Amino acid sequence: MRASQDGTLELAERVAKLERQNRFWKIGGIAAIVALACSLTAGVWAQARVLPRGAERAFRSRTVEAEHFVLKDASGATRGEFSVTPQGPVLEIFGPAGKVIWSTRSGPRPAGD
Repeated sequence: MRASQDGTLELAERVAKLERQNRFWKIGGIAAIVALACSLTAGVWAQARVLPRGAERAFRSRTVEAEHFVLKDASGATRGEFSVTPQGPVLEIFGPAGKVIWSTRSGPRPAGD
C-alpha cells in the first residue's frame, strides 16, 4: 500500500508541475500575440497618419520624370538643383549665402581639351 501512495504523490507532483508549465506557455503565447498585434496596429496607424489618401499610389511608381529637381533644406533654402537645359544636364550646389559653390554647367572649352 505504501508504494501506491508514493506513486500517487509523485504523479500528483508531476501533474502540478505540468499544469504550471502549461499556464506559463499559455500566458507567454497570449502576450506574444498581443505584442505582435499592437506593433502591427501601430505601424498601420503611423502610415495612415503620415500618408494622405491616395498618396500610396505615388510610391508604386518606379520612374520619376521631370526636367528640374530642387533640393531644399528644412528652412526652405535652396541647396541644390539638377536640371536639363538645351545645352545638357546641369547639377549645381548652393552655399549658405545662396550662391552657386559647385556646378557642372559647361561653358565654351578650348579646342585642346
